[in-house]
Amino acid sequence: MSNDSPRKRRWNIDHVAEDLDHADKDADHGDGSAGRAAEESARAGGDSGGAERAALRNGARRAAAPKRVLVIADEWFPARGGLSSLNRHLCAALAAAGAEVHCLVPGASAEERADAAASGVRLLEARRSPGTSEREALMRRPPLPPGTEPDAVIGHGRVTGPIANAVTEDHYPRAARFHLVHMAPDEIEWYKLDGGNDAGLRADTRSRIELDLARDATAAVPVGPRLHGWLARDLPAGRDGHRARLIQLDPGFDMAGPPERGIRAGRPLVMIMGRMDDVRLKGVDLAARAIGRARGLYAGAADWELLVRGTPAGTEQALRTQVLGWIGDPSASVTVRPYSAETAAIQEDLDRASLLLMPSLVEGYGLVGHEAIVNGTPALISANSGLAEQVAKVAPDHAGALVVPVRHRVEEDVPAWGHRIAAVMGDREAAFARAARARRALAEKASWAMAVDRLLTVL
Repeated sequence: MSNDSPRKRRWNIDHVAEDLDHADKDADHGDGSAGRAAEESARAGGDSGGAERAALRNGARRAAAPKRVLVIADEWFPARGGLSSLNRHLCAALAAAGAEVHCLVPGASAEERADAAASGVRLLEARRSPGTSEREALMRRPPLPPGTEPDAVIGHGRVTGPIANAVTEDHYPRAARFHLVHMAPDEIEWYKLDGGNDAGLRADTRSRIELDLARDATAAVPVGPRLHGWLARDLPAGRDGHRARLIQLDPGFDMAGPPERGIRAGRPLVMIMGRMDDVRLKGVDLAARAIGRARGLYAGAADWELLVRGTPAGTEQALRTQVLGWIGDPSASVTVRPYSAETAAIQEDLDRASLLLMPSLVEGYGLVGHEAIVNGTPALISANSGLAEQVAKVAPDHAGALVVPVRHRVEEDVPAWGHRIAAVMGDREAAFARAARARRALAEKASWAMAVDRLLTVL
């Protein structure tokens, strides 16, 4: 690739922008060393003023000409899981920061368009010709208003990352491209039930797709510290000989709902939520066995109800039978429901729950646990997740109450999780108070404004 290629120019512009950003910080703090120290502190989650500075910069952006961002997604409401939920929050945060945000999707209902518009996001429906698939429709030139060219195009993993790459190259070669990385295939493919004997081959193929899409992006954007660590080690240089910039995206803990959550009356509810077609990866068997152990530790446990949200439609009865077997008591109260795209339904589940469990064997990030924390719902989350690493970095005083090890040894994991479940459910008032304190501490140090500020600084 020649030195004057659009991608090379974008790389040079990125580094000029980075140098200017450092200079601004140095001026703010009196000398270069102090500015760099403050920046490193903010990136580590220890700068309590980071949210205020991000808000000031975002206000300045709103006063200037807004940056145009085109985000490519496979849906708006999250019917398919956490990636879509994160996309919705990301788009809203970019719009709140002053960007002009367009989100391209295969189709959108009136409710979805209204929901996006309420956050300042403009949903674009891909032009679909007869006989074409959703993905093929997304490859066509997006129906942006005449004369509108995006400053940046965002793709999500291997779901829409290849589409974002093609759209940028074919239609908007001067735009920056951000490739968001949501998972590390080498970590998760081994635990999927449909993996079979080809799990290693599939992990290698999917990892290569992620790395190939990231290497030539303007910036590779891993979600959370765990995925940042993977890319920091494994991301190769791009075709221009340079490694793509790494920008860690830490989802904000901006508080949702009232500052203090009350305990719902009635039967106490324990909840597991996620893509339950991967029950082993999500640790559903561990959660059920741990609840069985907790039932032997706490006299009131027989009154608990377990809600498993996220099973593929039509498999509810089969999964319920499995869960009852893992609990070891056919009289246990277990409800199994399919995953819902209705955000109000998920919100109501979180509001009803006294405890959310995320005992995943491994998670690139763990948005389910993140949403519980933001909602003020007591949660126990796997230590093998980017979320656990983020909590430990940003609010270490609260990590002990939230994070539980998963060692992949049933004889250790079941008792550990069983005792923690019994402790939380045995004193729900104290658990809700701890959840409120953790939510406040995390919201003060990690906001969505801070998360998108690092992306917009590149433009």
